[in-house]
Amino acid sequence: MTLNTFHLAGHGAGNMTLGIPRLKEIVMTTPNNIKTPIMKLFFRKDIVLNPEKCQKFANRFQKLKLSDVVKEIQVNQSISQTHFGGFNRIYKIELQFDEFKVLKSNLGIDEKKMEKLFYDFYIPRLMTEIFK
Repeated sequence: MTLNTFHLAGHGAGNMTLGIPRLKEIVMTTPNNIKTPIMKLFFRKDIVLNPEKCQKFANRFQKLKLSDVVKEIQVNQSISQTHFGGFNRIYKIELQFDEFKVLKSNLGIDEKKMEKLFYDFYIPRLMTEIFK
């Protein structure tokens, strides 16, 4: 068994929630307690419904997870020196999305809406989790 931790010899206050393991934990885990696991919609009986259209309609209301829209995630780490002689870790995160045609047809999300979701919601939440 391999533990995904660092050994910081001689460093009594070593924080294990730094670096790639912490970033991996944030990106790869999902909550266990879903707030709204089920949603029921009732349609009129006198209307004939297309099951494919109903599924696409329902997809627009489900919680969107990062794994639903991203094909690949790549994380690169580097270290740079500050003007004051200290060091900073720099993480470059690259996300490769699924084709936007597929996302639009299945989830009703186009490229501009996806960009807005990431800038307004995902990135601020990611930054909050990183700096906890």
